[in-house]
Amino acid sequence: MTEIRQADIGPERAPGLDEKLRLHQRWLEGYVDGRQAKFWGTDLSGADLRGAVLREACLDGVVLCGADLRDADLRYADLRMTNLRGADLRGVKFDRASLEGADLSDADLEGATLRSANLVETLLNRTNLRGADLEEANLTRASLDEACLQRANLKRANLGWARLGKADLKDANLEDATLRRAYLECADLEGANLADADLRGVDMIDANLAAANLDDSAWPLWIGSFAVRADRRLAAQLAYHFCKLEFGDDPLCAKAQNALVPLANEFHQIKEGARLSPIRRRLPTGDIKEEEVRQ
Repeated sequence: MTEIRQADIGPERAPGLDEKLRLHQRWLEGYVDGRQAKFWGTDLSGADLRGAVLREACLDGVVLCGADLRDADLRYADLRMTNLRGADLRGVKFDRASLEGADLSDADLEGATLRSANLVETLLNRTNLRGADLEEANLTRASLDEACLQRANLKRANLGWARLGKADLKDANLEDATLRRAYLECADLEGANLADADLRGVDMIDANLAAANLDDSAWPLWIGSFAVRADRRLAAQLAYHFCKLEFGDDPLCAKAQNALVPLANEFHQIKEGARLSPIRRRLPTGDIKEEEVRQ
């Protein structure tokens, strides 16, 4: 394998790098004179790889700090432990690529596709993932502190035990995503879709869930959901579920439920005939008394 030195890269592609890309393209097309691109441990810092076709290439352990890979094709590529800090990765195709343990901190992945990519324990701190497609990606134990994920697609993604402190997830799609034991303190989830999401054990202290959709999700009943910033829509949803609990003849619980009936009846999923009425209880005299409802 021809060694590629950092000095050969510069702002323009060196002939050696172009030849590697040409032979890799021939390999992908099935020609016998083709050769799979293997850059194991090579330093390609600052390399110009715009639009490069590196599908199924071996780049594990490669240093690509500050490299320009805009619109490159890295589907199915091996990028384990690769250093991509500060790289320009806008529009890159990472579908089904392995980026386990890679460092993409401060990189720009706006509009990139990472569908079903392996991002286990990957560093994505302060990374720009605005509008990126991460559907079914595995981000278990990944670190995305202060990352921008506005309008990102994380449908069915696995974010179990991931760190998303102060992350921007405005209008992100997290439908059916796994966020079990994830860290989301001070994260902004305004307008995010969390329908059917697994939120067991998630730490959301001081997170913003205004206008978020939590239909059919698992709300965490532990200290990690304290101080969550909510809105009236979520308040009505939680109130309705509280009012549907059965507390037997406990008068204090019945009074609390009746106090919440007006708010609970604003629940956006109420179907025809499912509006709540005040709870009635039987007095010792045998008479029926309707509990007082605060308006």
